[in-house]
Amino acid sequence: MFNLKDEILILCALSLEAEPIIDALSLGPEDSLLPDCFSTRAFVRPEIGIRLVTLGHCDVNNVERIGGLSAALVSWEALRIYRPKLLINAGTAGGFEYKGAHIGEVFLSKGHIYYHGRHLGAAHYNNYAVGKFPCLNLQAFADLAGARLGIVSSSDSVLASPEDLRKMKNLETDAKDMEAAAIAEVCCFKEVPFVAVKAITDFVDSPLSTIEQFRKNYRLATENLAKVTVDLISILRGSVTNMDIKL
Repeated sequence: MFNLKDEILILCALSLEAEPIIDALSLGPEDSLLPDCFSTRAFVRPEIGIRLVTLGHCDVNNVERIGGLSAALVSWEALRIYRPKLLINAGTAGGFEYKGAHIGEVFLSKGHIYYHGRHLGAAHYNNYAVGKFPCLNLQAFADLAGARLGIVSSSDSVLASPEDLRKMKNLETDAKDMEAAAIAEVCCFKEVPFVAVKAITDFVDSPLSTIEQFRKNYRLATENLAKVTVDLISILRGSVTNMDIKL
């Protein structure tokens, strides 16, 4: 589907999500071409046509940028500047124990990406609030990549409200994140194929603290995230191993 000359862009929100992928692909740092105010970091390996960009740093609050607004702004500019043939949003997510998810399991997006966290209250805005943004059909590749297909939906909150939970149940959400829907919406505008790769760090339906689950599990999840991301790229480029990428 894609070859070594096709530019692939990977977007990650957090450095801890990005760093195992950077190491696995032997990407080197480069000066980001995005506006300085975003404080993004960029990494590239030109000979294999892969670039990774983070969502940047909020200098005012000294934290990394997360959520839909930063994701939309950075993805819009990154698509305009780098013009990739495919955008992969790789990151962590919450899963659902009642649906059989496992900590560290990696989901590849299927069907469409949705918002579960936009609650507008007006019936004629219901479809707009949820959205419905296409992603690349990976049904033939999930098993080869060591992942499971699943529905990904997004909000700007780590925690889930009762209304969020109701919407996610209706959408049959498998992976709850904070950026995929915004990036998928931008990709839809730009007509660039989109994939979300999400590793489970916590259970949304657990009584345990989401933050404590994340702190306990993120290392396993991000290691698996990197492996699946690398394998998926190799598979999409026509190889069943990642040898072409690592050489």
